[in-house]
Amino acid sequence: MKTEKDSHPKEMSEAEMRKLLVDKVPDALIVTDRNGIVQYWNPGAENAFGYKKAEAIGKTLDDLIIVPHLKGDQNAVKNQVGTDVTVTYEAYRRKKCGSLICINSKTRVDRDEAGEVRYYISSKWDVTHLKVKRDIELMETEYKGRLGNMPDAIFIMNITGHIVLVNHQTEKLFGYEQGELKGKKVEILLPERFRAAHVMHRAAYYVEPHIREMGRGRELFGLRKDGTEFSVEIGLSPQKVKDGTMIIGAVRDVTERKRAEQKFRSLLEATPDAIVIINSEGSIVLVNSQTERVFVYPRDEILGKKVEVLMPKRYQGKHPALREKFSADPKSRPMGGGRELFGRRKDETEFPVEISLNAIETEEGKLSLATIRDVSERKLLEDELLERERKLQVLIREMEAFSYSIAHDLRAPLRHIDGFVGILLHGNHDLPEKVREYLVRISTFAKQMNQLMDDLLQLAKLTYDELHLGKVNLSSIAQKIVTLLRQESPDRKIVCDITPGMIVIADPNKLRIVYDNLLRNAWKFTRKQEAARIEVGVIERDGSQVYFVRDNGAGFDMRYAGRLFNPFQRLHSLDEFEGTGIGLAIVHRIIARHGGNITASAKVGEGATFEFTIPKAQSSEELAA
Repeated sequence: MKTEKDSHPKEMSEAEMRKLLVDKVPDALIVTDRNGIVQYWNPGAENAFGYKKAEAIGKTLDDLIIVPHLKGDQNAVKNQVGTDVTVTYEAYRRKKCGSLICINSKTRVDRDEAGEVRYYISSKWDVTHLKVKRDIELMETEYKGRLGNMPDAIFIMNITGHIVLVNHQTEKLFGYEQGELKGKKVEILLPERFRAAHVMHRAAYYVEPHIREMGRGRELFGLRKDGTEFSVEIGLSPQKVKDGTMIIGAVRDVTERKRAEQKFRSLLEATPDAIVIINSEGSIVLVNSQTERVFVYPRDEILGKKVEVLMPKRYQGKHPALREKFSADPKSRPMGGGRELFGRRKDETEFPVEISLNAIETEEGKLSLATIRDVSERKLLEDELLERERKLQVLIREMEAFSYSIAHDLRAPLRHIDGFVGILLHGNHDLPEKVREYLVRISTFAKQMNQLMDDLLQLAKLTYDELHLGKVNLSSIAQKIVTLLRQESPDRKIVCDITPGMIVIADPNKLRIVYDNLLRNAWKFTRKQEAARIEVGVIERDGSQVYFVRDNGAGFDMRYAGRLFNPFQRLHSLDEFEGTGIGLAIVHRIIARHGGNITASAKVGEGATFEFTIPKAQSSEELAA
């Protein structure tokens, strides 16, 4: 049961009353000794400045909240405070996070009996919102009508990091309604992950404000109201006003440009060659990974260096003049053009290169793009090919000598044998019939051997003989060969149909050999036909001119067509049709030397068709043009 005494609250002691007033008051109450060391730090101070009591006690206000470049007001306070005098002032103070706030402060001094200063007692409260309001009114008066026509998003920020004025482009770019950004911390325009660091950067910028051009510095991102991020460039400019310094910021959305740059960088990385981009001073501003691989340099060791670092030392002195000449009159230089060039790796070893140069225009000015190809392996291959060619020339000369040896040392005895056989046959009429038969066969074999050697020499010569291209009338060549064949065999009655006007660009002497072999074959293999017929013409197939020689002679079994163009391969016996088996091999080699192809088709007893192409061929209309 409560008594009358219990119904009244216990009277609070004076000490308890003081503690309640000090701890619960929302203002920051701070007591420092005459050396400026904090002796008392109430919860209001903790809330205002972010430092816990344990962090603040024993530190100076310079350590905690005084802004170094704005500390003059604190010294003025100490000079003004006298006995029983309270000084009221407005100042900027720093929070633990680095952000600045505007505070209103009342400070008085506590002295001992001798009049010496014991403590400074300050009451501080945050009036940043009032400062922001004043700055908004000031900037709207000074700048509002001057921002609307600017193409970039423009914002004005005060020393506490609050936005005090923006133009319509800023609101549109970041997706905010009119007036919605005023009074907000500028960090609202940044992704969350950058905000804490930005507070420190912003405070540091105010220590020594300076113009920062658009595009300078690290990669930056903006944050729209809907949470989407985009790449930006920001230019900053300090502006003195009657109430301090404001920062004017210009923001540009560079999303598309960054996308294009990324695509460009992706292309650079995808190219198999080393890419080096240098500025007008000859400094390397961009390289791809192939450059690191080719020159064995880490990227960060060559960026910013003069491009001469990638050259042999003997060229470094002369190259700046050449570089300046190209910069003054940039003309694209294709890969492989110019003199022999060399690159230098980090370990100073040299290697042959080919370089193409191109000038590119950018927002940062004119740049030079060098595409560098390491041709070490190709040079080795070229040297190897040159050595092979040298050996081949030696072999060709040896083959020529061997060919002449065959012509002189082997063919001469064959002629002698044939001659002596002729003497025996014509000088001895009483020779036995069997002996005469043997002598005839010896003469025939000698002539065949002589022809075989002629064909072999011709086949060998075609391997290395140079082509002499010119305008060739195939119709005329075919007609002359047919005329000669009719003279050699006047008793043959053969119908020859030759398409007129067949003109090509080829070696005329070698095409004459082709038609001579093909027409002689057709003439030979139609020998047993009563109504022999040979066609020489051209057809168009798949956009190409295909030339053909067709007959209705003996033909051949297509099962053996693969052997047809090999030397010494015959599909008919010597008893049926004479020949050495070299002619079609010669034809095949001539057509191949012209870059063409030859094929054959046939049916036994119904004839054969030989078709070939000459890629260098041109129509008569094209030649006339």
